[in-house]
Amino acid sequence: MALKQKDRAILDSYNIVADTIALMFGSHCEVVIHSLSNVSQSVTKIVNGHVTGRKEGSPLTDFGIEIYKKANSLESDVVGPYFINVDDGRKLRCVTLLIRNEKAKPIGMMCINIDLSLP
Repeated sequence: MALKQKDRAILDSYNIVADTIALMFGSHCEVVIHSLSNVSQSVTKIVNGHVTGRKEGSPLTDFGIEIYKKANSLESDVVGPYFINVDDGRKLRCVTLLIRNEKAKPIGMMCINIDLSLP
């Protein structure tokens, strides 16, 4: 599904929010903006990608796909906080925001992941 110009503008408006959150919490806080137009290359913005090793163009995670599939039955557009373990054993505390357009259609996600191995 290709994003319409209005949808792209909504999604792009979260880029400064991602920068701000990462600035506030530091280099152990990864903030990711996903576009749901192509889940195999969903990451459109990532700050502190070293936390998980992802970069722009990385795919949506399996958990993200589950959130997307359940988008219309969720009680809230905020999922979490929840915990995940990355490949090297570190634990992350995460929260995901489902981003919707003016018609309430899911168009993206913003994920905040904090590495708990650092103070």
